[in-house]
Amino acid sequence: MLSRLEALGYVEGRAPLSPKGPEPKRSSYRLSDPFFRFWFRFVFPNRSLLERGRVEEVLRIVERDLDSFMGLAFEDCCREWAGRYAGDALPHSEQLGSWWSRDGQSELDVVGASRGRYDLLASCKWSKSTPASALAQLLRQRQALPKARSAKLAIFARGFSAELKQRAPEEDVSLIDLDTLFA
Repeated sequence: MLSRLEALGYVEGRAPLSPKGPEPKRSSYRLSDPFFRFWFRFVFPNRSLLERGRVEEVLRIVERDLDSFMGLAFEDCCREWAGRYAGDALPHSEQLGSWWSRDGQSELDVVGASRGRYDLLASCKWSKSTPASALAQLLRQRQALPKARSAKLAIFARGFSAELKQRAPEEDVSLIDLDTLFA
């Protein structure tokens, strides 16, 4: 059944990207279409309210959780941009994906690998003012990940705190905002 849904394009398999390629033993599945993800996250569980005309109440539920929901779609946009439009801003990785630890405690939203090494590690934050702690976390993740010591670092976000804007050049981290992504 899952293979049928995958063939129809409703779900997609995802595996963390290692320097050697995807690790299929650690794969997971998700709904591939953002519309379906929205429907199952907000419409399906609130059908009863919607059928009774309580649209404003459902709208408040959506607005409360929309930033959290948008994170996944934003990560997809960032990976797409890194692969197609980054130009000289980021390495031209042979493979792009994401990575997560076996225990699920650590995740990198965008990773690039070429010639058996990571050449790009990036974090995606759907926040209006991403704090400098995002940079500290990214630096820790690079240190903990084998074959990533020389990887280029980047942070994608809607906006950046003043402290992060100041520290990023010192650490050679690219900050990529919405204006750059959607230019």
